Amino acid sequence: MDHGYQSFRRSFRALIGPHRWSALLENGVLRSYRPGAFLLRQGERGGHLLALTSGRVKVLAQQEDGSQLLLSLRGAGDLVGEMAVSPENTRSATVQALERCTARYIPGNAFRRFLDRYDAHLAFSTYLIEKLSETVPQQMHLAHATARQRIARLLLDVVALADPDHPDPLRVPFSQEGLAVALGMSRSTVAEHVAALRAKGALAPGPRLVVADLTSLVAETGPPAPSHPQNCDGDHNRTVRCRTVRPGCSPDPCSHGTAKSHGTREERR
Repeated sequence: MDHGYQSFRRSFRALIGPHRWSALLENGVLRSYRPGAFLLRQGERGGHLLALTSGRVKVLAQQEDGSQLLLSLRGAGDLVGEMAVSPENTRSATVQALERCTARYIPGNAFRRFLDRYDAHLAFSTYLIEKLSETVPQQMHLAHATARQRIARLLLDVVALADPDHPDPLRVPFSQEGLAVALGMSRSTVAEHVAALRAKGALAPGPRLVVADLTSLVAETGPPAPSHPQNCDGDHNRTVRCRTVRPGCSPDPCSHGTAKSHGTREERR
């Protein structure tokens, strides 16, 4: 049975299709990142972007008090650093690997030539608009959501971004401490609600965060944010299909993830 936890922001790969995505990757150099590695750092000069080909990353903004705000999550098929492809621009966010990731390093000039050659300017504009506009319903959710609803939503977002061939797609590559920092909560608050989610069967027992029942976890997110009608033909929207999980099953039949901004600022890199 499908439930209503969905995100309708599409990856850049979904917007341009596999042929043009492959052509884009040919313009870049393959780079690999270990868990915790920084792909981009806030304040650095721009000049290039990264096209993610595997793994999940978190996008962070450092605040004046030194704390970090989780802006969003990104996965394979997404771009990061696309807002500062010119050397004159500086990065306004940090991108850090949640797990082992690969990406193509694409110089700004090569990306602009790709947009011209493959008539991809409209798709790129659509991608930017969808990334920025997704913060609006999320801000509405954060204004009224309980701590448990915010935790459940972040867990779902991470799981839905797992690669289709991920060996353990239901494991969340966050520690409880990491969740607390990302959501601006105390460690004890996160521990309390994680324990409750385990007691309800939404999370599996054990030291790691592993989703056991997507339906139960979705029920903890509260009412869905307003969205556009789903279209899962052609350029797929990102969605979580919710059901009791069986070993070996992917949580995402459409082979796309979901990503929502978890901060209160629009993402700009």
